[in-house]
Amino acid sequence: MPSLIQSALIVEAVANIGSALPSIFAPKWTIAGLLAPAEAANPPSSTLTLVQAIGGFVVALTVPMVAAVPDGPHATFMRKVAYCSLGAAELLLAPLLLVKTRQGAASGFATEKPPMIVGGVLVPLMLFRAYALFGNPKLMDSKNEGKEKEK
Repeated sequence: MPSLIQSALIVEAVANIGSALPSIFAPKWTIAGLLAPAEAANPPSSTLTLVQAIGGFVVALTVPMVAAVPDGPHATFMRKVAYCSLGAAELLLAPLLLVKTRQGAASGFATEKPPMIVGGVLVPLMLFRAYALFGNPKLMDSKNEGKEKEK
């Protein structure tokens, strides 16, 4: 049975890929609900390219998560690297998106909901990562790591 941290990594990796693939392959569809109707009809190519790039970065950040799932001799280290990387991204993105919610129409979003939802998802993830890294670092431990060191 997977540990709490392994389950969290798996769930988040699946969610990341589920959101990244549409961003990469259908960027116009991905942002349609985020933009004002007039802008959503014909978004600038640069906007679509940025959505695709963000999707690519999400995939790139998912790779260390997937690598950190299996128990093994370096699992604890891999989990810490994955959570530190993701935490750094969230630490930068969450405040930016939450500030955008206060800008109203000037933010470029159709409503305040999209950045609020994204920010609202990132903040709990960030808090869980901080807890796992600093509050209860034993969560990161591999079941097999101690056994590997004994051999």
